[in-house]
Amino acid sequence: RYVFGEGLSYSPIEYGQASLDRDSYWPDDTIQLTVTVRNTGKSDGVEVIQAYVSDLVTGTTWAEQELKGFARVAVPAGESRQVTIPIAVSSCSIVDDAGNRVVEPGEFELRVGKSAADIQHRLPFKVLE
Repeated sequence: RYVFGEGLSYSPIEYGQASLDRDSYWPDDTIQLTVTVRNTGKSDGVEVIQAYVSDLVTGTTWAEQELKGFARVAVPAGESRQVTIPIAVSSCSIVDDAGNRVVEPGEFELRVGKSAADIQHRLPFKVLE
């Protein structure tokens, strides 16, 4: 009935700039996602920023997107907050045909939003061999 992460708030939260600390990573690295959110309402609010990963080219069937990180942040009325969410590149793994968990090199997309269906930013990154 509802997508993952869908919910109501007492105050409107807008997503500003989102960025990654780099554009390519090794399998042992950690991605640092930084997102700015602003409360444009008259009441204090809380936002759960969600980070999904999509493997754009994979050798094995993979979900369209998987939740890999989130942050719950209180945002007072009229104020902004900048939040950093760490995401281990190793969490972008799949199980290959031999049953081994591996991080495939290639092109990925980090999707940031309010819910699985309300994506605000799409940030490409690459996993190196």
